[in-house]
Amino acid sequence: MGIRERGACWVVSSIFLITRSRAEYPVYRLNLVDVSGKGRYYLPWLMISCIIKDETTPWECPMVKLGTFFAAAIASLALVQGASWMFFARAFAQKAPACTASSRLHIVAAENFYQDIALQISGSCARVTSVLSDPDVDPHEYEPTVNDAEAVATANLVIENGGGYDDWVNKLLAASPDGGRLVINAWDISPVKISGNEHVWYCAEDMKAVAAAIAGDLKRLRPSQAERFEKNLTIFDESLDEIGAKIREISNRFSGLPIALTEPIFTYQADPMGLRVLTPFALQKAVAEGIDPPANAMLIAQEQIRNKRVRVLVYNRQTADRFTARLEELAKGSGVPVVAITETMPAGKHYQSWMVDQMDALESGLGGPGAGGGPR
Repeated sequence: MGIRERGACWVVSSIFLITRSRAEYPVYRLNLVDVSGKGRYYLPWLMISCIIKDETTPWECPMVKLGTFFAAAIASLALVQGASWMFFARAFAQKAPACTASSRLHIVAAENFYQDIALQISGSCARVTSVLSDPDVDPHEYEPTVNDAEAVATANLVIENGGGYDDWVNKLLAASPDGGRLVINAWDISPVKISGNEHVWYCAEDMKAVAAAIAGDLKRLRPSQAERFEKNLTIFDESLDEIGAKIREISNRFSGLPIALTEPIFTYQADPMGLRVLTPFALQKAVAEGIDPPANAMLIAQEQIRNKRVRVLVYNRQTADRFTARLEELAKGSGVPVVAITETMPAGKHYQSWMVDQMDALESGLGGPGAGGGPR
């Protein structure tokens, strides 16, 4: 059936409902049919038809009792007419103005994973930039540039991690005071926090809180787009289910197994997975802060790897130094799988795929030769 025929179908059906009658047929019921085939009743692409042996044939719609079907047809047409007015009135009332280049907001994220989340929430209603995006740069040692300062000075919304991770953002904010600029501090609003570990973006629940804060601030800045931002937030929240499912899967298979970390960043995922981190925290913290680890902590970590007391070494390649390089070399020589992770998001990824891909690599390492579930 062509589009033009479908558009007129309800009229044709109504005529036949009123005029045709064959006594040998039983009485048939009226039904509203979605001829678009999409399962959605978007008027006026509806037709009124009879159902004959489970087949919809509008122009072969026999009838017995003219009065009954005439009344039904009138009632159905009234229903269609009323629904049409309600549908179009609602559509026009809820239609938000499109985001234009001149009305776009400017968002600056300190790190590119917050940039990605802000883009998923704002859509085309904001221009979102990030300061840190290179996965080969140590974020703890970053020094902002003049361009970074200019970007923050002109931003409507700034997103920082906080918790001592990117204190340079506060310096940029102080250098360009703006009472109308909104600031989100991820550490401050995160519901899950590990003392001394500011890497909250490795926790999906914390990122739900950050995404909700972004949506809330965007609605304050552009109330006309509130429905759009809320819808995008719902989509984002649902997409994080894959991360939770992967954590549960690894927990079910490998909970209790011992692992080694070069830095505490991965603890936000290792803990809910039930993995036991054996590496001395003093070593992890020293690597994160860019200082030499205590000699005793380094000796313990080396002994754990050399004697295969850990199943994998989770290696943060953005904070690599001569100490972590020694651990990586020892792991490879001892047959302990090395799982590389990063602090900033690699190019070509979204936050969700980045997290899941790293956990896939971890799962592969944990399930290597001789692997099995449960403590070891």
